[in-house]
Amino acid sequence: WVLVTNDFGLSTPAVFKELDRLRSERGQDPASVPAVDVDHTLTKALREGATAEEIAPLLHNDLQEAAVSLAPQLQEVLDLADTVFALRAIVSGSGPTVAMLARDANDAITIASRLRTYGKSATITSSPAGPAQLVH
Repeated sequence: WVLVTNDFGLSTPAVFKELDRLRSERGQDPASVPAVDVDHTLTKALREGATAEEIAPLLHNDLQEAAVSLAPQLQEVLDLADTVFALRAIVSGSGPTVAMLARDANDAITIASRLRTYGKSATITSSPAGPAQLVH
């Protein structure tokens, strides 16, 4: 993972409020949004030790739309994912950090270096851990 941090913050309550507003605009009643229906494809992939390439298309953050609505400059960072050859970019939590998935540690170094040429703050994260262990 390569984390792209920003020099501004986003209030988590404000991001949730914006999510409610956006849903209302689409005719959805935020108070009656159904419970999350977890797609177990991602958990299955993690359990089976899937590659980063296999995991990338499964990543999603419901708060991303609201975070980008409040801080449109996040979209610029998300759009850089293809340019820097990241597998996927998503807003982390309620933002403003953007997480970019790399194929491996060497790819993360290259992605971070490319991001820095665009003036972005990029931090590489790593772990000696193997595939995630999920307990039901």
